[in-house]
Amino acid sequence: MWQGAKERYCIVDLVGLNEDSKRELYCKKMPPGLVLLSGQQYAAEGAAILYKDEGVVIQLEDEELKSLKAFVEQFTVLKKLKVKNGIYI
Repeated sequence: MWQGAKERYCIVDLVGLNEDSKRELYCKKMPPGLVLLSGQQYAAEGAAILYKDEGVVIQLEDEELKSLKAFVEQFTVLKKLKVKNGIYI
């Protein structure tokens, strides 16, 4: 069983790996073709930056990550995310 946002639960029917060897979860009650992919698995390598219609994963050392966070602080934050069960909420 997987617990997602808003305390909703889903029974995981299948666990697999995507083409990047990142874990994906499949629940029968989800819409066709949709899987739960943990973006946090990508961000663990440094950072995952999402844009409106694309994104990038970058590898960062600790000091580089600290610099990136400081850079981002100059922008208006619309929402802060937390990780719960490997999923951003």
